[in-house]
Amino acid sequence: DARLGIRYLNLKKKHLGPSLPKLTNFFALTHLDVSRNYLRELPDDLHDTTPLLETLNCGANRLTSLPDSIGSLFFLKKLSVNGNLLSQIPNLKNAKSLEQLDVSANPSLRFVCDSLCDLSKLETLLLDDCACLRELPNGLGATQVWLTTVRARSCSLVTCPDGLALAVGLRLLDLGSNK
Repeated sequence: DARLGIRYLNLKKKHLGPSLPKLTNFFALTHLDVSRNYLRELPDDLHDTTPLLETLNCGANRLTSLPDSIGSLFFLKKLSVNGNLLSQIPNLKNAKSLEQLDVSANPSLRFVCDSLCDLSKLETLLLDDCACLRELPNGLGATQVWLTTVRARSCSLVTCPDGLALAVGLRLLDLGSNK
């Protein structure tokens, strides 16, 4: 099957919504862009059908939740879910390779899982324009030596996580326009 060897799949602006078609036999896929497609959901079996995924861009859709299986994408380095309708981020504890997480412009986002603190390779966390977000995990940054950027502008944060004071590699912390 020709799909077995495809590594990059760009489905940006292909009017795929409301659901992503099954991606069976795309085992070699490392980069998937399904942004700007009016998607309301992602398949629960994404970790089984695309186990080698390194980059997943589902920005500018209508996603209200992410499947828990996203946290099982062991090789995932970059996850972009900006510009959706997410209310929470699922447990990402097993996404051990995650370096960049963009959750900005999710106005309904209220909850970011504590498992974010377990992502030792996390370098960049973007949470701008998440108007309902009142707090970040308190341990964020405490053991994440690679964390260089945390942006959470225009949210409803009332405190800064204590762990960020221990983030030795942090170069940019932008919490402007919060409470």
